[in-house]
Amino acid sequence: MPLTVFGTNLIIINICVLWLCSGNYKNKFYQLINNKLIIVSMVFMPPFSWTILVRRFEMGLHIVHKMWYFLLLLLILFTIVVKENIRLYIAAFLLAIALTEIVSYLI
Repeated sequence: MPLTVFGTNLIIINICVLWLCSGNYKNKFYQLINNKLIIVSMVFMPPFSWTILVRRFEMGLHIVHKMWYFLLLLLILFTIVVKENIRLYIAAFLLAIALTEIVSYLI
């Protein structure tokens, strides 16, 4: 929603707490380190994308420091996703985008 980021931060915190309570960390760790996409994302995404976008290294590091929890969320969501529900996730994502667009146009 275009109003505040508090709701997003609250949802991220809830997802992280539920993930911490779910257990089976050893399997989740192996799942993460055996996926090449996750490894490449963690190595190249923070320094490359944000420093290139802002054209200043110091500002890029500031943004990485400010948004580190999104990288953590990427790892958590990767271990939560059930491959059989991918179509449902995509449909929910598209519905959320559509609702956000409708609300932003109504504002």
